[in-house]
Amino acid sequence: MTDSNSITSWLYYLREFLPLRGILLVGAGAGNGDWVQLFNAWETPNTTLIEADESQYQRLLCAVSQRKDWQFLNEVIAGRVETVTYHQASNNAESSLVEPLALRSLWPNIETRQKQTRQAITLADVTRETEQAANWLVIDCLPSLPILQGAAEALMGFDFIAVRVLLKEILPEGQTDPGNLTSYFNTWGYRCIATIPERHPALGHMLYVRDIQAMAQQLQETKQLLAQSKAMEDRLATERQIQIEILTRVRDEQTKLAKEMETRLAMERQTQIETLTRARDEQTKLANECKARIKTLEKEMEDRLATERQTQLEILTRTRDEQTKLTNECKTRIAALEKEKTEAMRKHAEVQSHTQQLEVQNAECLVRQQLQQDELTRAETQIELIKDLLLRESWGIR
Repeated sequence: MTDSNSITSWLYYLREFLPLRGILLVGAGAGNGDWVQLFNAWETPNTTLIEADESQYQRLLCAVSQRKDWQFLNEVIAGRVETVTYHQASNNAESSLVEPLALRSLWPNIETRQKQTRQAITLADVTRETEQAANWLVIDCLPSLPILQGAAEALMGFDFIAVRVLLKEILPEGQTDPGNLTSYFNTWGYRCIATIPERHPALGHMLYVRDIQAMAQQLQETKQLLAQSKAMEDRLATERQIQIEILTRVRDEQTKLAKEMETRLAMERQTQIETLTRARDEQTKLANECKARIKTLEKEMEDRLATERQTQLEILTRTRDEQTKLTNECKTRIAALEKEKTEAMRKHAEVQSHTQQLEVQNAECLVRQQLQQDELTRAETQIELIKDLLLRESWGIR
């Protein structure tokens, strides 16, 4: 919360010397803060209000719903485009990218209600994409230095900048240190005209305007640089003129040499053409002679080939007749052999038939012989029996 009487006095004063063309407010809150109330009372043109907290943003829209010409953005602003953690604090005024626990030395009872993963954009993105043309910038949130660094060259478009700071450094890396802020602003041609504490003495706002003296010095330096640049350009122009004259003379000499070269080359080309023409005529004559010789050789070759073909034809005819005669003789011989083969096969068949008959007769003889042998054996047996009987009878008589 700002010391409204003190900062309002400054703003009324500054508005007279730095007329408002538009305002860009980062950290607008719910619309009930001093900044929004003052700008609403002034009916400022080209105003863009940015609030990261969704609930605060909705209350902001309701609080200044009559400002149809203002632009409202529900975005997280950071030093670069990236995914960040947005901390929603129990004290709505301290909801930001700063962990609420880091502010315990200021607000002993402060707590973190919620952590949100958000996609952050930069002030450079806002100034490039918004339709408003602002020349006043107010950053009413922590940390202010990274947000300013995200503006880059867009920072040069503002005549007046107010930033919320910790007058007592408690955050790392000097993110809200007034000395670091002033050093950063000096590099962009701004100077601090006032530091206004809030109700909590460790918090406040620093007001920056363009440093006219520094700008005048920069302008003087720029003029000197321009004068030096003009002198350098004049010297370069003189040198270029001398170079042009030298190049012109060189060009004329080159043109003269080119013409002489062209004339000499034309003469040489004409000589070459005449030489090539004579050579062509000689080649044509030789070609015609070669053609005539080729035709003569072709005629002689054709005659010789015709004679050789006739001789070969006669030889082949005699050979064919001899082959025909031999073929006929072979056919006659083959017929005689076929006849002899047939006769031999007939005789062989007769021999086989006679052989089979003999084999049958032989088998019959073998059977009869076996029968005769059997009869002979029985007869011998009977004789032996008779002999035995006779012997027995003879022994009995005795």
